[in-house]
Amino acid sequence: MAIKIDRKSKIPIYLQVKKQIIDEIKSGKLKIGEKVPTERELAQKLKVSRNTISNTYNILEQEGVLISYQGKGTFVAAGEENIWKDQ
Repeated sequence: MAIKIDRKSKIPIYLQVKKQIIDEIKSGKLKIGEKVPTERELAQKLKVSRNTISNTYNILEQEGVLISYQGKGTFVAAGEENIWKDQ
């Protein structure tokens, strides 16, 4: 994932991350069923709090974009092809 944070932006970091994950899915860079980085890995890469990434992943799970399996990881959720158009 090629996520970049703009620390000077007025948009909260978790929303920047959320939008970029959705954009990567829409563009096909992230595919349905593909594993995303762990919260810890992404937090370290972006130099943000793990809580920020945890919050982002939780929101994306509630929206049906991601799905987590205990002991396996977090993945892009399967669903209708058009699920990403409204995000």
